[in-house]
Amino acid sequence: MNVLLKSEVASFLEATRQRVEDAKDVQRSSYSFDWANHRVGVELVGIEDTAFFTDAIAHRLTAAVGSPELMIYVVDDSQAQAILPEPFWDPEDLDPYGRLQGLDEGEFAEYSSFNQVFTVINRKAGLCVIWVRDVASLPEWERSFPFRTVLYQWFKNSSFLFVHAGAVGNENGGVLLTGKGGMGKSTATLSCLGSELRYAGDDFVMIDTENLEVHSLYNVAKLEASNLHRFPHLVPFISNKASLPQEKGQVFLHFCNPGSLILHFPIKAIFLPRFTGQETTALRPATKAEALRALAPSTIGLLKAETSLFAQIARLVHQLPCYWIETGTQLETIPATIFHWLNEHKDA
Repeated sequence: MNVLLKSEVASFLEATRQRVEDAKDVQRSSYSFDWANHRVGVELVGIEDTAFFTDAIAHRLTAAVGSPELMIYVVDDSQAQAILPEPFWDPEDLDPYGRLQGLDEGEFAEYSSFNQVFTVINRKAGLCVIWVRDVASLPEWERSFPFRTVLYQWFKNSSFLFVHAGAVGNENGGVLLTGKGGMGKSTATLSCLGSELRYAGDDFVMIDTENLEVHSLYNVAKLEASNLHRFPHLVPFISNKASLPQEKGQVFLHFCNPGSLILHFPIKAIFLPRFTGQETTALRPATKAEALRALAPSTIGLLKAETSLFAQIARLVHQLPCYWIETGTQLETIPATIFHWLNEHKDA
């Protein structure tokens, strides 16, 4: 493995940024987003389908002025044709995930050969470049979680923790819903739409571990084709019907049901959904170990994260009561059960 000079990532990013700025006659769209009072700027260069990167985070748009903490440039090479600077690494420097080894703390670089997407981040400079060979060739499911890797890398080593979970609640508090695939996490989360509880996400959310608050990352509700019959009221709003059943249906709640969303709330508990086939829903205590097994492996696997993330998740689980929520066929009993528990513990 080559030894990378401390200045190489910063120099590469600055040279890339300058080439992007110098590109002529290229469509540009600029946005500003806010997560937990941390502002992120996004500039899409040579991209016509800007919704691909913005619909899922439209509820986090902000009109705040001034310099963002992190500036993300997304460049469609097929349109912008702003050639990357000479690479500063060799192919053998990439790990099995396509991530560049030997970088300094706060630096990150990854190449996805599957999507032909190259991502470079320098946290000290507050700069990120995402170089896409052709945005039109990206898989539809990536529309549902834009910048997930970038945001995780940006916020890691801070008090903010990304977890693979749904989250529902209100201003007084709410719960995380997490578990292995097929256990009913999404069903339980989506059943709360239209209830007294509001939606912060059904896939990934961000946790402020200092204040024990959940922050919504994405406004996308995801529906398995086999689950559409349970949520017929959402079917007209599925944006990617042509992708069913190979992919999950995507409903961008910010546009069709903005009142159902909540940006953040205090976390009161972790609930582990498990479908029972009974009519009604019931709660029973879960152990910390059961909650950790439900939350940590999928989070670490999907983020391709370092094992140190396990300890952070363990600390979160240790601070919260944990329950199995044994869900029934009467979906309305799921939010009713959660709401009743929250009311009983609103002063906890």
